[in-house]
Amino acid sequence: MTARRAMLAGGILTAVVLIGFAATWAVGQPTADTKDEPGRPFMRLMRGQIARAIALKEELHLTDEQRVELHAILAAHKAQFRPLAAEAIAHKRALRAAVMAEQPDEATIRAEAAALGEVMGDIAVAVAEIGGEAREVLTAEQVRLIDESMAQR
Repeated sequence: MTARRAMLAGGILTAVVLIGFAATWAVGQPTADTKDEPGRPFMRLMRGQIARAIALKEELHLTDEQRVELHAILAAHKAQFRPLAAEAIAHKRALRAAVMAEQPDEATIRAEAAALGEVMGDIAVAVAEIGGEAREVLTAEQVRLIDESMAQR
């Protein structure tokens, strides 16, 4: 296994966990459009990702020391993700409103989609950085299990 692939696997695992944290935080925030709460496909996707991450976490058999170190890494970056999650949610809602407008404006739709993509890129870069830090805490066997899990998806 190459170091790059192992780092990517660690980054993906961290991404799943952090997106789960962001989604959990976002769910707790008040919304103006509560009528669309049931049947939210993005939230179903996130819950599925969280469930897979929990199952993988059990398979990794993390030591208490590893748990503490990983928690510290996530805690150190938590403040970085709150504004990114809030911005992503705001752009997602604005994009939805632009698409569903009585007279949709292509320029507005494209601008909101681009802004959402930019924020998602920022989140991906941050997750990759955290993945590199998290990988340093994991054993080679744990990284292998993560690689296998990613391959199955």
